[in-house]
Amino acid sequence: MTLHVDHDALEKIARGLFDVGASLDETGASAPASVDGGVGTPAILESLARMVDNAGQLVVAVKAAGDAVGTANTNYRNLDDPAADSQSATAWTE
Repeated sequence: MTLHVDHDALEKIARGLFDVGASLDETGASAPASVDGGVGTPAILESLARMVDNAGQLVVAVKAAGDAVGTANTNYRNLDDPAADSQSATAWTE
């Protein structure tokens, strides 16, 4: 059985996650500082605050996912081949 890890694809995925996180983070600056909703203003502000908070949590999660994919790719690249070579060498000498 052969397991192939496409390092370029993993790099693209990690970069894409970071880019999406950064783009979403930038949109936070466009949230209105205040609204004029009459008697509904408190409810509107509460909804807006909740959306901004959830978007911030999403940014953190997406960037963490990008970091995890990047770390996994680095580990596969640096650790998997030497470990496989060691196993192959052991198998051939026994």
